[in-house]
Formats: sequence, C-alpha cells, structure tokens
Amino acid sequence: MVRLKSVDLKICFDTTYSHIPVGVKYNYQQIKLNKGKTFMDLFVESIDQVVDIEFFGFKADDKTQQIKVDIYYEDKKIDTNSLCTFYMKNNEFVVNTVLENYNNIFFNGDLKIQFFKQWFECNLLLGAYITNQKRFLHRWVLGYKEQKNLRSDENKEYDVFCVGDSFTFGAGLEKQHTWPELLSKQLNCSVANFGVQGMSIHGCFRQVLYCLENFDVKKIIVLLPTFERMFYKFQFLRNNAYYNYTPLSTESNFSFFDKKTNIDKILKHSERLGKRIIERLAKMSQHNRQIYLTSWSKSVHDCIPEGDHKLPKYPYLEIYKERASDDSHPHYKHNKLFVDSISDRIDKI
Repeated sequence: MVRLKSVDLKICFDTTYSHIPVGVKYNYQQIKLNKGKTFMDLFVESIDQVVDIEFFGFKADDKTQQIKVDIYYEDKKIDTNSLCTFYMKNNEFVVNTVLENYNNIFFNGDLKIQFFKQWFECNLLLGAYITNQKRFLHRWVLGYKEQKNLRSDENKEYDVFCVGDSFTFGAGLEKQHTWPELLSKQLNCSVANFGVQGMSIHGCFRQVLYCLENFDVKKIIVLLPTFERMFYKFQFLRNNAYYNYTPLSTESNFSFFDKKTNIDKILKHSERLGKRIIERLAKMSQHNRQIYLTSWSKSVHDCIPEGDHKLPKYPYLEIYKERASDDSHPHYKHNKLFVDSISDRIDKI
C-alpha cells in the first residue's frame, strides 16, 4: 500500500507594479518580488495544513500593484481561491477588512491558505475518498460539499437501496432520469441511489455491507460493473484513502497509483475476486432481506447464479442511439427500459 506522507506543491506569486515594488514574507523569508511569476516550494504534510503569507509594499501611489497567488501541482495550476482568506492591514485610504475566497492581492495584509479534505480529493486524487472509518458509504468526490457526491441522503431510511457504478449514479443525467429515481416513481416508494462513478465490484460489495449494517434493509439492488476495475486503498498524508481504479478511464493518470503493478493485479485477480464476491452476495440474500443482482456487462451477468435474486441484464446501449449529456453513458430511455424489466420482480418478491 502506498504511503504518501507529503505532497510537493509550488506556490506562484504573479506580480505586477509600475514603480513601487511589492513583496511577501513567506517560509521565514522576506522577499521583494520581481515582476512576473515567482515560484516557491510549498510542502504539505496534512490535509488541514495552514500556510500564512504576509504581503507588504502596497501604496496608493502605484495603482498597478497586484500579486496573483496560485498553487501548482506537477506544472498544472489548480484551485487556489477556495483555500484563501485575506486579512487586510496597514492600508491607507481604505477600510481594512477580511476577504474570503480571495487570492488576487491588491493590499497589505496576511493571506491564510487553509487546506481541507475535499480540496485534495477533487484537485489531486481524481475523486478518491479520504476517510479513516472502517465502514463507510464510498463516493467519488465531485465537489467540496458532501451532499453533491452522493445522489441520496445517507441519513435517511429507504424502502429500496440501489448500488452500482456510473450507470446507477446516472452520469450525465439529471437525478429524475436515473434508474433508481424512475424505480421510485414506478413503485411509489422511497429508493436510495448509492451508485458511485467508476465503482468496482469490490467497491459495490463494501457499499452493500455498509447498507446492511447501518440501515433497515429489506431490498437492495446491485447493478454490477465489469471485472476490469480495482478498489484501491492507499495512505495519503497519514489518512486512509480509497479509489476505484479503471484502467480504460480517460483519467487513468492517477498520480499516486503504481499503474504497472496494479494493472497486472487487475488482469490476474479481479475476475476471480469478482466471481467470489458475486457468489457471496447471492448467498447473503434472504427472505426478509433480498439482495438482487444484475449487471450491464454480459460476462459479469453470466456469472450471477440463477435464482430469485438474479434480475434481467441492463439493456445494451446499442438499443438506442441517444446517450446522456456526456455522450457515452446511458440515456433516460435505457433506464426506463431497465426499470420496466425489473419493477415487477422487485415489487412482488
């Protein structure tokens, strides 16, 4: 397991002035900045690290003075604004105040850069989820607000629970066009959508276990993905982090992932592990706690043992020419056809 104890970033001071230089006090140094971009090292060792920078030299006599502060990772500029709070001080002719989400500096004062968990998840980890809980609802972190990263509220109870990957989450679709939402309307009951983009079969299994341990589950539907994925655990700044790795993804340049070693593991072991998990899920289904299994992958669907727990396969995408807004994922029509094929089974059993 990878153990990343620090992250090497660069902080950039993009400086403009006409005749009065400006500068910063950073990392125990006082520096007068040249015009243009000045890069300095920024070593981050915790997900809640705070960096303080003092700005000086701003005068009302030079209207062109400005320092734009940006953070770079591997030569790529990443979000800085959301980290920054600026405390104005020692400025003439203006009211010294506090400016939130502010990284374009025109005044003397102190800039506080406050890192936080979701910032790393979104900007460095391609949506990996940082948590030290043993059991948790996994999510692919799309934004800084937790509620945006799952389709359903994890603090409510539901009649039916749905688990899967982007087909279940509804990538490229509005919530009302996802198949769990269509099933909710068709059955007139509450349905949870705990689908996660890029989810592996192992990830689906962990999602099911969390639901069984933390909710009063009567029915849960698992739309399984293909075998060629890996639920990957690593350590990031002394925290556990989890990532569903998909070799064919356009975002497979996962910086903290040993691609060669782990792709070999996927090719050698993921199908065998996936089949074992499918068999275990099928055996876990009980009369008062039904676990229904299906897949959009024919090879995975063929591995599901026959029985009341096995649902019809998700429709082939070729049935309709339409796609979701990302031009690759299923359209509303595919989801409607799928719900029509399973709703009677879910309602009756």
